[in-house]
Amino acid sequence: MKKRITIAIAMICALLTLCATVWAQSSARTQSTIPASQISYERAMEIAVAQVGGGIVWDIELERRHSVIYYDVEVRSDGIEYDVHINAVTGEIIRLREDGRYNVGRTSALCLTDAKITFEQAKTIALERAGGAVKDIELERDRGRLVYEIEGIINRQEYDVRIDAATGEILRFRLDD
Repeated sequence: MKKRITIAIAMICALLTLCATVWAQSSARTQSTIPASQISYERAMEIAVAQVGGGIVWDIELERRHSVIYYDVEVRSDGIEYDVHINAVTGEIIRLREDGRYNVGRTSALCLTDAKITFEQAKTIALERAGGAVKDIELERDRGRLVYEIEGIINRQEYDVRIDAATGEILRFRLDD
């Protein structure tokens, strides 16, 4: 009987060790989701706008797919929305796709030039507040003002930061459950 209990305890310990190893490897991959890129958010936006012949950057995300790190930049120009993927290390265009039409009146009311702080400054403010890595930065209008909506990750936990694009003030910081 003691032998069976000893074997059962040894099997449970081995299983727990295996689970902990798998979890640690998964956590390491999640924490290093997006390493530092070679080109800045601003440079990626310049490349995307030039590629479509002008327009307004509506959204920019730093992503990884099949070990390639790239910026996914959404540009709106003359009533058409474009999705531009730019290699974050080399600055090369990976993909350019026309996503369709949008309401021109809504975009003309939200100009990137109205933002007093840049995407890079917003990213720095978020990182100073929370640390970790930024996954997504979006410029949007909220209750009559421009705000940066920033998503990040730290210690395997995602967070959201809303920053006033005119003042740099943190309007909200929230850790996701």
